[in-house]
Amino acid sequence: MPASKRTVLLRSVFYRDADGAARRGRAGQEIDVHEDDDVARFDSLNVLQSAPAAAASEQAPVKPATRKTARRTSDSEE
Repeated sequence: MPASKRTVLLRSVFYRDADGAARRGRAGQEIDVHEDDDVARFDSLNVLQSAPAAAASEQAPVKPATRKTARRTSDSEE
């Protein structure tokens, strides 16, 4: 199977290798990522928080998760 070489930036990351098997890569390790749709997914996840804004803008936009919170109501008025 075709694969793309990538370098792991995170401490540990799961990915699919050229044969489609699930693997774990460690920081600094050069790996072969399965080419189907796993390369785009790997690239979007393999990003350090301190990466410059320019590098982050080159990747696919990520939709922020919405979080619903319960509002506290009081029975007595102060």
